[in-house]
Amino acid sequence: MGLGEASAISLALETEKSLIILDDKKARRYAQYMGLDIIGIIGLLRLGYKQDLIPEIDSVIAALYGIGFRMPPSIERIIKS
Repeated sequence: MGLGEASAISLALETEKSLIILDDKKARRYAQYMGLDIIGIIGLLRLGYKQDLIPEIDSVIAALYGIGFRMPPSIERIIKS
């Protein structure tokens, strides 16, 4: 776990009813162990798309691929479903 994830977890532990955004597997496991509510980039995208906050999801997914984000095609379909 990196310094950024550790700092985010520390802040979330100090804040009531926080939702922490984490994608790093080790950081997610630790945050869950500490009882924090977690969401990742995929969950945020799906939530935003379902609530019509992201009207054009394909360009967002393409931008993520463009910066090296990896996800299997099955996850991409889940975002859009």
